[in-house]
Amino acid sequence: VLDGARDSITQIGPELYYCKDENGLTGFIFQYTTFKAYNGKISFWIAVDKGNAIRGIRVIEHQETPGIGDKIDTSVSNWIRHFDDKNLDDYVWSLRRHGGDFDQFSGATITSKAMVDAVHAGLEVSSLKRNEWLRLLDND
Repeated sequence: VLDGARDSITQIGPELYYCKDENGLTGFIFQYTTFKAYNGKISFWIAVDKGNAIRGIRVIEHQETPGIGDKIDTSVSNWIRHFDDKNLDDYVWSLRRHGGDFDQFSGATITSKAMVDAVHAGLEVSSLKRNEWLRLLDND
C-alpha cells in the first residue's frame, strides 16, 4: 500500500499500523470496509500520512463483477491510485458526474461511488481517531 516507501510498519492494534522512517512517524495504515458496493462488501487498506493525506489504497476483498467493477483492484486497473495524495479539505468527495473531483469507471457507477464514499469515510475516521492512535504510540 506504500508502493516502495522505505518506512517500517508496526502493528499497534487490530487492523491498525503506524509507519515510520529514520525521522519518525510518517503515518498510519488501517483497514476499512464498505457494504455499499454493487455486489456487497469491499475491504481495503488505506495509508495516510501525518497530515491525513492518502499515501495509498489497496483493495483486499471484493465481489465486484469481473471486467467491470473489479477495476478497483490494482491487478486489473490503476483507477484506485487516483486517490493518492488526496485529503479531506481540498476535494469534493463525489463522482465528477455529480459535481465531484473523482472519475468513475465505465459501467460501474455503483462501485465507483461506493469507493469514493468509503475512502472519504475512511479519511474522516482517520481524522477523528488520530489523537487516539498517537496515544497508542505513546504507550508502545
